Amino acid sequence: MEKGEKISYFNLSGLPDEILNIIFQKCTFLDVSSIMKTCKRFKLIVDKNRSTLPKASLKHLQIEHRIYYNNNIIKDEYMVVVRYVAAKVDKNKYFSKTFNKINCKESEIALFINSCSWEDVENVHIILMKNSNILNVITSRLANFQEHKIKTLYLHIEGIGMRNSLNNFLTSLRNVNDLFINKLCLRGENDGYQGKINITNLKRIEIFECCCTKYCNEDLALPLYYQNKGGLNMFLNVNESDFKIKLIDAAVNEYIKENGNNYIRDVIAITDLNPLIFHQIDRIMSKFGLKYEPNFEEQATNCTFVHLFIAKNDSDFLNVIEDPRKPYLIVSIVAIYRKSNNYCSIWNRLI
Repeated sequence: MEKGEKISYFNLSGLPDEILNIIFQKCTFLDVSSIMKTCKRFKLIVDKNRSTLPKASLKHLQIEHRIYYNNNIIKDEYMVVVRYVAAKVDKNKYFSKTFNKINCKESEIALFINSCSWEDVENVHIILMKNSNILNVITSRLANFQEHKIKTLYLHIEGIGMRNSLNNFLTSLRNVNDLFINKLCLRGENDGYQGKINITNLKRIEIFECCCTKYCNEDLALPLYYQNKGGLNMFLNVNESDFKIKLIDAAVNEYIKENGNNYIRDVIAITDLNPLIFHQIDRIMSKFGLKYEPNFEEQATNCTFVHLFIAKNDSDFLNVIEDPRKPYLIVSIVAIYRKSNNYCSIWNRLI
């Protein structure tokens, strides 16, 4: 470069229209987003024709809104990681690509989300450490795309005034296999989940930490259990005795409705083996005319298992004691002590 020559930025003023046509046929918004920052003309072209760009097939979406300290100043930023499937230019084949960006704006995240299709999403990973509008952005996308499928959804939500956003987000979900809630702290929100859960193919739900247990347990987990009886694995941080009894009552009701092999066993595990809980169990069993017998079992893992052998009459009761593989063992109460925390588990037992 000769002395005094000016450095020119990337310019597309002479780019043939044929090249632009190829870009708009084969490239997704995620593919060209980095080029948009280096050329104003190209950015104007893409912004004007964004709707004509092919949709990236979303596979993995990770959004993290974290808080950090810098020179005693509290700051926060978004990080986004998107793994998607894109088409090759030369062949009618597809390959996986990864897009990531640190210090994103919410408006940018909205563009990334809306530039993808959600037919075969494998993972959605959301961490929000303070109030955020991102759940509303994703909800609007899911509401407009009813056929979305999410294999694994991971949530970590903390913030004031986030309950309505979380309500709308959970209500918009349709197809989710595994739901993990690492932490849910709505801070001062005492009301439970409000809405109708539509996840009918859920296989597993795990809630590890929650300061609003009514929201998670009674208003969220219990309706999910009713919708997914016989095939749902559930791991909850549960302390309320009333909720435990409601789970047992739900399992017994399902047992009464079905006969013999039509019944798929539910194994309900709850914490804190307070002897008073058996008075409530007695009430439930006598209401339905059921017979049951608790069978205590100590485990080397410092867990106490209480299997409730339940049957409809004396003959069935003798059969289940002789052969526990029969469909009359429906409830197990488990106390699990790990790191001084009590947990509750529900899983489907297949024998």
